[in-house]
Amino acid sequence: MKKIFFLLIVFIAIVYCLSGKDIYNQNILIGNKYSFVVLKFNNIDIIESKQILIKDHKTEENTSGFGFFNDNTVKKVLFLKDSFLIVKQKHLEFNGISKKFNDIIFDCDIYKDNIILCTENSVFVLDDKLNNINVLKLPIKKNAHDIMIKHNILYLLDNIMFPYHIFKISINDLNNLKLIEDIKVNLVNGHLNTQFIENNIWNFTSQESNKRGSFYSLNKVINDKIERIQTGSREYFPEEKKSGYKIVNTYIDKSYKYEVRYNIEKDKNILVIIENLNKEEIVIDSFNLGEKVFFGKINENIILISSNSINIINGKKIINNISTLKYSVKTVDYVDFLL
Repeated sequence: MKKIFFLLIVFIAIVYCLSGKDIYNQNILIGNKYSFVVLKFNNIDIIESKQILIKDHKTEENTSGFGFFNDNTVKKVLFLKDSFLIVKQKHLEFNGISKKFNDIIFDCDIYKDNIILCTENSVFVLDDKLNNINVLKLPIKKNAHDIMIKHNILYLLDNIMFPYHIFKISINDLNNLKLIEDIKVNLVNGHLNTQFIENNIWNFTSQESNKRGSFYSLNKVINDKIERIQTGSREYFPEEKKSGYKIVNTYIDKSYKYEVRYNIEKDKNILVIIENLNKEEIVIDSFNLGEKVFFGKINENIILISSNSINIINGKKIINNISTLKYSVKTVDYVDFLL
C-alpha cells in the first residue's frame, strides 16, 4: 500500500513538472494611473513582485475640459494572454498596437482572450490585434460605466444622467451579441454603484439624493422588475440623522458572502462575513479600508484589496494582512486576477 501511495506521489510530481505550471501560484495585478505591480501569490502570501512604470504618462499637459484627465491617463491595466492591455481615456494599447475611440472608454474587461468595452454608446468586442469582432449599439444614447461578466452574460450599469438604465446582453456568440434586457431605473439625483449575482439573482447598489439627504439601497432584479431595499441614509432635514450602511463591494463564495460596508454612523468601512446556511453575520469591526475595495479568489482563499492593504481570508478569518506600501503602491485604482 505504501509503495502504491509513493508511486502516486511520484506520478503527480512528474505531471506537475512536465506541465511547467505552478498550480498553487497565481498572479494579481494592482495599480493606478502611474504604475502597476504584478504580485505572485502562493496560497497565503506574496512570493514575488514586479513593479512596472507606465510610460508616456503626462499629468499636466493636454488636459481635457474636466481638468483631471488627458488621453494618456491610464484607467486600468488588464492581463491579456502573456502581456498587458493598457486602457487609457480614449484608446487601448497592447503589444505595440494602439486603437483610438471617439469617446471615453467607460469600462473594459477580458472575456475568453477577447476585449469587451463600453464607449460610443455601444458595446465593442475586439480581438488581441484590437480588431473589431462585433459592435452592439445600445438602444439609447448611453455608456455603461460598470461591466460584469457571468456565465456568458454581460451585465451593464449605466450611470450617465437621467434616466438610468441597466442592460443584460448575451455574449455566448461574440459575433452576434444579443440584448436580453433593458430596464429603466428610477432615481432622483442617482448613482448606480456596484453589482453582483447571488442565488442567480442580479443585484446592484444605488444611491440618490434630495433635499432631505442621501439614501442608499440594494436592488434586486426579479422578472424584469426591480425590488429596492434601503440599507442606509444620511438625513439633514428636518433634523440630522444617520443610520444603516452603504454597500461598497460584495463577493459571493460557496459558503460565505463577503461584503464591505460603509457604516454611516461610525463613518468607516467594515467587513461583514455572512454564512450562507444560517445567515449569521460576522463583523470585523476594526477593519478600516479606503473607498475603493476589490475582491478575488486564489485557490480556497478570498483576497480583499484596498489602497491600504491586501487581506487574505479563509472562511471567517483574516489569515494574512499585507501592506500595499511595501510594494510602493500608495493608491489602488484597479485590480486584475490572472486565473
